[in-house]
Parts: sequence; structure tokens; C-alpha cells
Amino acid sequence: MRIFAIILGVVIVFFGQKPVQNQPLTAQKYAPVWGAYLPRICLLSEREDLGFEFTFHKEGGPEPNSNHAQMYILGYLEQDEAEILALAKVDKLISRKSLDKHLLLEELIQQKLVVTLGSEVAQQASFPVITVETKRKVNGGYCYDFKFEFENEKLFKSATSLKNFKGGYFDEPNGRWYKDKLKLMAFVPVNDCKYADKVPGPSRTLLDYAHYTDINTIIHYFKPLPYRFEFKQIDDDDDDDDDKNDLILVYID
Repeated sequence: MRIFAIILGVVIVFFGQKPVQNQPLTAQKYAPVWGAYLPRICLLSEREDLGFEFTFHKEGGPEPNSNHAQMYILGYLEQDEAEILALAKVDKLISRKSLDKHLLLEELIQQKLVVTLGSEVAQQASFPVITVETKRKVNGGYCYDFKFEFENEKLFKSATSLKNFKGGYFDEPNGRWYKDKLKLMAFVPVNDCKYADKVPGPSRTLLDYAHYTDINTIIHYFKPLPYRFEFKQIDDDDDDDDDKNDLILVYID
């Protein structure tokens, strides 16, 4: 009798439930983005210009939207860094709900806290080399290689255009050192954001998640680069009253 009761109970439970195939199945539509960082930052310094090479690595995320990524390089003064990063946390400036309105980049430019030095789009790299000497490569995820080149004179003029550039300097026999220090910020917007204006259409049509699958932000990556730059203006001996032809040297820290 005990065995019969057990069997009867199993039958009741089995037939009393809905068929498994009729139950709604839930699944995550897109894989989470658990990594967004720069595994390679290469700086090449020349007498009159600076060259930069970056690899942006996005680990995880919606595969259809990973064919391209766009990066901005923003110039700003070191003393303004805390204020810039604070504005990057203001919801109304980074919200997808305000995609066509005044957002973070406009706000920073309007306040003269940053200047846009360059913006480039990169296609997904198949096998980006991270270290030339060891030939190590990134495994998994999606990588995008970027290259930028800036003239030292342009960097200096960009620094002088910012609102908190004080213009203080101390003289040397052949020129002057400026006290204000310039830094660079790397900004990668999500692909369905208005700032991804160089990304081809197919990569902009679907929802693009950011780090930690944050569906509400327009920011993939917004971080200072690990350098600061000081400027020295070398006087032109032929014309002491005209600074236009003076050579601008950049010192890297």
C-alpha cells in the first residue's frame, strides 16, 4: 500500500503540472559587458608632434553591434579633472532618454572644460597584437585599434582655449615654461548614441549595452590617459616680438 501511494502521488504531481514546453522561458537577450578597458596604450613622441595608438577591448556584449567602435580624444587641464568626472555621473547628461538633447560632450565643451582633439572609428580587429616584443594577443572579446596624431602647437593652443588656463609661466634664457598641465581623456560612446556619428549605419541601429550591461548610459569608456603634458615655448631668434613662429615643445610626465 505504501508503494502504491507513492506511485499515485508521483502520477498526480506529474499530470497535475503544465507541460514544460508551454512554460515561458526567460533568457538574457544580450551577453553582459564585463570588461571595457585599454589593454594597449602606446605614445610616440617627436619634436613637433605626438602620436598615440590605443586598443579598446570590450569583453562581452551584443555581438551584432560590435563591428565598429568610435573613440574621442579630449584635451583638458589637470586641475579640472575632478569636475569633468563628476559631470560624467550626472544622469541627465548621460541618459539614453535624452539622446537628442544637450548631453555630456556639449556640456563639457560649453563650459570650456574640454576640447575635442580628434575622433576616429575603428573596425573590430581580428588579432590585435598587444606587446610587440612577446607577440601576445588578446583572446576573446572585441578589440578595436585606434591611431591619433597631434601637433604640439595644436595641443598648446587647445590648452590655452580652456577656461581655467591661467597662462602663468617662468622665463628661461631661450623661452618660457607654462605652469598649466594638459591631460587627455579617452571617450568611447555606445554605438546607438549620437556621438557615434562615424560608426556605419548597421552598427548603430540596435541597442548597444555599456559596461556591466548598463542600459541607461551613453558611455562605454570615459577615463583619463596616464600622462600629463607641460609646454615650453622656444623663442625665435629672428623675431623676438612675434610668438607665431616660436617652437612649442611638449614635456611628458
